[in-house]
Amino acid sequence: MKVGEIVGEALDYPGSDLNKVLILGILNLISFLIIPVFLVVGYNLRVLKATIAGFDELPDFDEWGDMLIDGLKVLVVGIVYMLIPIIIIFGGVFLANANPTAGIIVGVIGIILAIIFGLVEQIAIAHMAFNDRLGAAFQVGEILNVISEISWIKYIIWIIGVAIIQLGALNVTLFAFYIILIPAFLAFGAAAIAQIATEIATTGLIIVLIILGLILYLFVIPYLQIFYARALGRLYADR
Repeated sequence: MKVGEIVGEALDYPGSDLNKVLILGILNLISFLIIPVFLVVGYNLRVLKATIAGFDELPDFDEWGDMLIDGLKVLVVGIVYMLIPIIIIFGGVFLANANPTAGIIVGVIGIILAIIFGLVEQIAIAHMAFNDRLGAAFQVGEILNVISEISWIKYIIWIIGVAIIQLGALNVTLFAFYIILIPAFLAFGAAAIAQIATEIATTGLIIVLIILGLILYLFVIPYLQIFYARALGRLYADR
């Protein structure tokens, strides 16, 4: 399957059950409580598992304990893969105090490693989902073989395509609100002589920002999260 087909199918996938997108959005909205963060990540791993297994329906929100554990597993994978690059980057920051040039070089090396490790990490998470065990995420030889089967070029094109769609969706949402805000500011600006107009404008801005936040957290962000998990699962399975 071509990258365009993978991404296109994944983009339609969340729309097959918007109720589940909304549930995931609610979990995103209350993510300040910490535990929902792991539930969100765990559900996305569940989407990844279902996709690799060949299912076309969004998985249910059940067995919350297992979903929480899955979220913690993804966190562990992320920490392990990013540990070395982060240490090197911070080492570069501290080294820059004594030797700026050396610090920059070390920092750049750390960033490059973070990008490479990050690419491997995504397939490692998919490999963990496929094998249904945490240890599979650290079988580097198998993971590199999977990437070779996919092909590095196809994988990088996939990354770029997914990133463009995610950034594009967020920008379109923000642009839509700018279209609403600009006329509002012009209208309030004309009446800004009165104090009441300023208060109304401020209140209106706050309301608009709240609405924007709700739309992003309840629909846009969860839609993109499910889209990414689906696209990654299809990429992993189609090799």
